[in-house]
Amino acid sequence: MRGTIVKPNFFLIGAPKAGTTSVCELLGAHPDVFICDPKEPQFFTIPKKFKRGYGWYASLFESATGHKAIGDGSTTYSQTGVYPDALKRLVDYAPDARIIYITRSPLERLESQWIQWRYQGHKIPASFSRALYTWPPLIDSSLYWTQINAYRRYIPDERILVLFFDDFKSDPHAVLSKCFEFLEVKPQAQVQDTDRPRNVWDDKHEDRIVLNALRRLPGYDRLRDALIPRALRRAFKRRFTKPIQQRPRWDEQTRQWVVDRIGDDVRRFLEFYGKPADFWPLDAPGTPTALDSGTVAGRKA
Repeated sequence: MRGTIVKPNFFLIGAPKAGTTSVCELLGAHPDVFICDPKEPQFFTIPKKFKRGYGWYASLFESATGHKAIGDGSTTYSQTGVYPDALKRLVDYAPDARIIYITRSPLERLESQWIQWRYQGHKIPASFSRALYTWPPLIDSSLYWTQINAYRRYIPDERILVLFFDDFKSDPHAVLSKCFEFLEVKPQAQVQDTDRPRNVWDDKHEDRIVLNALRRLPGYDRLRDALIPRALRRAFKRRFTKPIQQRPRWDEQTRQWVVDRIGDDVRRFLEFYGKPADFWPLDAPGTPTALDSGTVAGRKA
């Protein structure tokens, strides 16, 4: 590496499906803020990414010279139970970094995360209930108090900003101004298209049976890359996927099982960060998501 290595000085750590795509894009529109590309390098969590080395990670920020706030928006950084080594790696690399953590009603967030992973082709069960029981990252990502406390052991509260998706939906300009002030850049900067939906569900698909089976074959990714030109992969995916037409349905037993595991954690989180205990209802099945609503506010995720 030649010259000075530019490192990120803030991390937007999630939670997954809580508005991180929108917040990262809007923060990056500020002239003094740089968000790396890809916005989720997942360097400190995903083993194959970490094996690329610190030189590869530093290369993502080579264009950030001159920016005051330099960020990485990887939502896997708030899955400390699944990736126990990631936080120590992050803190060792950027010990003075600031943390932004945006959260969302946990039952609603679980629905959105399961749909997103189905869309992305992860080998997650097609049954929503089975996925909740068998995929630890789903529950881990909803333990907001556990996640933020892991960071608080290394990083003082004044360098941690906790946000709520509901506040962002109702007043994105106020939330962005809070972020800019936290990052010590001009808080009054005008950012356009704050109400434009990002990462919406209108065009989400999931694997058909054939593609789902292919993904489970050893070496599928290498074989696909070798046989299907990148320009044709979207058409291939369309051929072997189908639209996701409705949000997952909760059965009472599964909902109670989830609430038993996250309820106390979520209530402690809300209390500490100044929200009423019923801010996110846990006593009823998941609230309507983007698949049930055509409104812009309901489609940001």
